[in-house]
Amino acid sequence: MDSVRQRARNVTASARFLSACALMCILAVAGLAQDESIKRARSLYAEGTALISKQTRESYEEALEKYEESRSLFAQAGEKTGEAKSLVGLGFVSDGLGRNSEALAFYEKAFGIFDQLKNRLWAARTLNNMARIYDDRGDTQKALELFEKALPLRRKAGDLNGEAVTLNGIGAVYVKNGRFEEALQYYNLAYAVRNSPSMPDDRANRRGIAIILNNIGRLFDQLGDKKKAAVYLGRSLPLRRATGDRSGEATTLNNLGLVEADRGNLKKALEYYEESLKIIRDLGLEFREAEVLNNSAVIHINQVEPKLALPKLAKSLAYYRSVGDRGGEATSLNNIALAELQTDKKATPVNLVSALLISRQAGEAALEAMTLNNLMYFWKKTGKPSIAAFYGKQSVNKYQEIRFGIRTLNEDSRRIYLESITDTYRQLADVLIELGQFAQANQVLNMLKAQEYFDFVRRNSDEIKRLESTVTLNPKEREMLERYKAIAERVTALSKRYGELDLERRKARRQGGDLDEKNLEEHESLEKQLRDANAAFRLFVEKQLAEELGKERVKEVEYDRDLQAKLRRWGEGTVAVYTVLSRDRYRVILTTPFVQVDGKYEIKAGELNRKIFKFRESLQDLGADPRIPGKELYDILLKPIEKDLKAAGAKTIVWSLDGTLRYIPIAALSPDGKSYLVEKYRHAVITSKTRDDLDEPNKKWKALGLGVSKAAEITNPSDPSEVIEFSAIPGSVNELNAIIRDERKPREKGLLFGRRFVDEDFTLGAFEDSLALETASGKPEYSVIHLASHFRLGNNWSDSFLLLGNGKVLTLEDLSNSPGLSFGDVELVTLSACDTAYANSSNGKEIDSLAGAIQTKSGKAVLATLWAVVDESTPLLMTEFYKLQVDNSSMTKAAAMREVQTGFITGKLKPDAEYIERLAKAFETRGSSNPSNAFKFDKNKPFAHPYFWSPFVLIGNWR
Repeated sequence: MDSVRQRARNVTASARFLSACALMCILAVAGLAQDESIKRARSLYAEGTALISKQTRESYEEALEKYEESRSLFAQAGEKTGEAKSLVGLGFVSDGLGRNSEALAFYEKAFGIFDQLKNRLWAARTLNNMARIYDDRGDTQKALELFEKALPLRRKAGDLNGEAVTLNGIGAVYVKNGRFEEALQYYNLAYAVRNSPSMPDDRANRRGIAIILNNIGRLFDQLGDKKKAAVYLGRSLPLRRATGDRSGEATTLNNLGLVEADRGNLKKALEYYEESLKIIRDLGLEFREAEVLNNSAVIHINQVEPKLALPKLAKSLAYYRSVGDRGGEATSLNNIALAELQTDKKATPVNLVSALLISRQAGEAALEAMTLNNLMYFWKKTGKPSIAAFYGKQSVNKYQEIRFGIRTLNEDSRRIYLESITDTYRQLADVLIELGQFAQANQVLNMLKAQEYFDFVRRNSDEIKRLESTVTLNPKEREMLERYKAIAERVTALSKRYGELDLERRKARRQGGDLDEKNLEEHESLEKQLRDANAAFRLFVEKQLAEELGKERVKEVEYDRDLQAKLRRWGEGTVAVYTVLSRDRYRVILTTPFVQVDGKYEIKAGELNRKIFKFRESLQDLGADPRIPGKELYDILLKPIEKDLKAAGAKTIVWSLDGTLRYIPIAALSPDGKSYLVEKYRHAVITSKTRDDLDEPNKKWKALGLGVSKAAEITNPSDPSEVIEFSAIPGSVNELNAIIRDERKPREKGLLFGRRFVDEDFTLGAFEDSLALETASGKPEYSVIHLASHFRLGNNWSDSFLLLGNGKVLTLEDLSNSPGLSFGDVELVTLSACDTAYANSSNGKEIDSLAGAIQTKSGKAVLATLWAVVDESTPLLMTEFYKLQVDNSSMTKAAAMREVQTGFITGKLKPDAEYIERLAKAFETRGSSNPSNAFKFDKNKPFAHPYFWSPFVLIGNWR
């Protein structure tokens, strides 16, 4: 318009007047036309937005037409904001149809306009949508970069809804990267924004809340916490339905199916999958079927139905590839490989190799770890343990990275995540034992045993540091890994640049053009290089790697020289037995001062656990003879190395117990169905921490005794509404009096000089003050601490506690956090209470006990119990144990405990006649549900049943 006015100035006055009139008329007409055009464009834009809410393919296709027409009209009218908003609409719909390359092109063009207009609100929205596409395509680094660019813009614009969306997006990226703790923080921030008073309680906001709840559910699912996952997904589903979010409803149903499948509820899982598929098909969004098909195929794999799984997986893979979902593609490739292993077809690792490359390119840490685990499984199953170990070590090391990243999550989440990945560690240990690499197998299992996320124990700095440890690779493995990484990194670098150019080329072609000559030449060159690099990578993995590592066919035993040296120092007849429970077999490693040997027993984990449970039950049933199930377990646990134990002249067995074996007293096993193992050997249990802290014991014992004798009612510290009743322990006073000669009462006859605090005197202050006392040399005043009280093992470390004498409690949380409760240089802590060595878990993971909590506070040795002990027999056992230590300064704790326990078995140690008669009536009354397995009570050996003597377990320094 300016140029027209400029030309008009050169004419006569009348001409200028006429021209001005004409121009005004033209402008008026044009203005009316433009107003109508913009009005029409806005109407079309609104219609497109309304169509999106229907979420069907048909409505999306219609919306595309509406947005394209509105974009064109806005552009013709020079209305840049409307044009850019229409481009965003085109991007959103294209993404919804699975055309993410087209969507990205629309978003990039829209962002350019918004950026030029300085429109922060819409620039941020566009950046967020671009980030989502990069995330879907597996470029999590680029996605995070764009999300982090969008977040401050949304905050400056005061866009609370957008802020919540972006926070949620960042959380999703962190989940893929295996950074679960950070992901949860961002999800919680997004949830807080959605629930702030400033946010309207409308359908859009409730949909946003449902998305966050769904994503938190998926996060807990990936952490292995199926219970929490189900809770969050269960909260998301009704919100999805109430807000009419059919697409979101399908997503949450699919996720619920995943959770139920993992819980073993396969029928329910399939129902969820079918319901999800029906919605997706009703919406006409076929590509969305990919994840549901993949997940239902997994059920077929688990039921060994590869012919049903493979067609679903092929379809799933095609859908994932059609939309550029790299993570989904890698997941389907993993499952195809597992299904093919179940067929008669000759299996190859090609799909797993491709999946590994993709998962690394996509930055999906958990998926990479899972793929490495599957490669270990593949090579193990195909008879190549050396290659299996190569991949298994990388898988464990990747899981170690993830575990370190979640080290400050709550205790339940950390423990449950460890449970979900433990099988990888055990399978690798099994492979390493098969290869004779015992030291490395120990190293792997120590990552579970020494670094487990105890519910009840705060991690100290040394333990956290250990989470950074990785499995050692041998020189050949290191060499192959470097070559492997170099090729893989080249493929990744080429893929990234090729992907960028390929995207540019697709955009140019949509507009009828192509790349310029220079970029086209680079595109073609990269395509060839990438093809060659991929071929080289597969050749390396399938041929060279197999040839190099596969040469190690002979079992090369790698001895644990450090442990052997310690065994020589620990004395003649001391051996170490390391147990490993894997899914399909039991392994045992015997280490003597000079050799290491391994044995195995083929048994499913579930069957072994049932035998362990049966044995534990029989030990606590006075009517049952536990030697029969004890013989069954002995044949599994020790028979494989029985001859080697005899040849080594073993006298003391130092046990490292795995899984549910921690719940039984090994001393009560029966070698022959007639005797007990304690009659042949001394026993002690060590962990990797106590193994390195077994210096010479201080035999000059001074004791601190603390006990409770009265009944008490206690309010649960984590639930004030719950009152817990504790019965009286009348025997505790006699027990403490017999053991400890109180320094304030010199005429007493207790075995050990020291101090007692009973009932009201047993307070937290008295406990802390006593532990703080030191000798002139700086050592603790009391080298033995004897606790005779109740211990309650709850569900977490805030409701698990030791009963104090003044009606208060000492929770494991307080025990762990209190600097005043340290057991450094204390030779022995005896926990003469109920269940002090037992843990509240169904599968033997160290959901720690009071014994474990004290060990983490530097206690050298702990004598603890596996079940509720008998008030009459316990004082006798404890008194005799200490008496042996006092009378024989050279006797080890393990030897003293064996002497006492065999004294109960032989009848050397027994109660008074009155109690024997009471016991006889108890045995007669109780009887046995299985007469063939009834325990025969002998008045000459009244405490011979293991119920009385076997629950006491010595943990740590047994010397």
